[in-house]
Amino acid sequence: NSENKEYYQIDHSVFGGTLMYLANEVYGTPMTPISLATVTDMIQDIPLTAGWTWFSTNIDLDPNTINDVLVSLNPAEDDFIKNQDAYAQYFADEWVGTLGVIRNSSMYKINLAEAQILEIIGELKDPELYSISYNTGWNWISYIPHISMSVNQAMSERTNTTGDFIKNQSGYAFYVDAFTGWIGSLRFMNPGEGFMLYSSATGSFNYPGYQIRYDDDYPEYEPIVLRDAPVWSVNPQSYEYTASVTAEIQINGNPTASGNYMLGAFAGEECRGSVTPINVGGTWMYFLTVFSNTQNEEIEFRIYDEDADEILNPSNSFTFNNDLVMGSPSNPYSVNILGTLSTPQNVTIQIAAGEVQISWDLVTSADSYKVFASDDPYGTFIDISNSGTFDNNRWTAAATEERRFYYVKASTEPTGRSAGKQGFSDKNRIERRQ
Repeated sequence: NSENKEYYQIDHSVFGGTLMYLANEVYGTPMTPISLATVTDMIQDIPLTAGWTWFSTNIDLDPNTINDVLVSLNPAEDDFIKNQDAYAQYFADEWVGTLGVIRNSSMYKINLAEAQILEIIGELKDPELYSISYNTGWNWISYIPHISMSVNQAMSERTNTTGDFIKNQSGYAFYVDAFTGWIGSLRFMNPGEGFMLYSSATGSFNYPGYQIRYDDDYPEYEPIVLRDAPVWSVNPQSYEYTASVTAEIQINGNPTASGNYMLGAFAGEECRGSVTPINVGGTWMYFLTVFSNTQNEEIEFRIYDEDADEILNPSNSFTFNNDLVMGSPSNPYSVNILGTLSTPQNVTIQIAAGEVQISWDLVTSADSYKVFASDDPYGTFIDISNSGTFDNNRWTAAATEERRFYYVKASTEPTGRSAGKQGFSDKNRIERRQ
């Protein structure tokens, strides 16, 4: 079955034993075809990448000790596996640690030095007969059906509550309400994958049976496809931890009317996640999974504006923590682009007691101001902001030259922050003569 990478073993007793190959032999006819019956045991192949993989199995495990279940692997020393409560490492030709058995109810995170295929043999679990229990908060859960289903279909037998949350290694979804269902970057659940469910209550549920595959009636949410977006790529298998950021992009505090943007998360120059938006009820939302191996890492945002074909640097940043959930469909996190600020107006200059004092009207949305000066109105102006002191919309410094030209710019850069994220207004130039 190519859909779920499961293999059915043939019951050769139907033929009185294994069929032997004979040249030019014909077995069966269109009127009397040979019936291929399967035995109860199945083979499930689960691809495990180099690095981290989240996985689960729908095969009834007997025996279920960790060394029996993972016997098909060829691990390296210190390869690592964990579930929500325990872990094991590969040492001296066996898995050792607090994780002693593999269960169908749990998902597992495994970290391997080399990519391999985990082959598990046994009987398929019946999803309608096997319950998944969960507690309030985070739960590492498996996926029992042996076909892919939409999140809405797979979770249809569960009592879902607004704000419930599910994620796999690369995406996530929120449950909104009975009409909207589950929305986010996670749209389908597949055999062999592992999931983390955040629940507001304790309970249990069964997945639907594989024969009940249907088209659900929930709205379809398709992410925008940009034509010439930059390549902001990340390898999820390189990272142990994930955070989930549900965001909207704003310009000067107003949500964008267009979805022609891409939102990226960066640690320095290293991309840690990127996504294009989904239109949810008229709002362009970004369901961004952010990856890291380090707690308390500073993550900054970048935005690609397709219409302007430019990369923007909003001032937002956040501190990464594993399993952080920031924003929701009902209350998205705002990533704000500050557009061009107004030019400072009514700029005046006064000279008294050996000091020059420049003042101007406050500019809406400005976080700070910059003062530039030159001895030549057509020459190079340099930033002299630090040579004086600011008092809100007034700047004072020593008057040391007979004749000097100044201009003032409004900035989105908060006072005391490093350069590189500010936007400026146009300049308003004045001249001082002693």
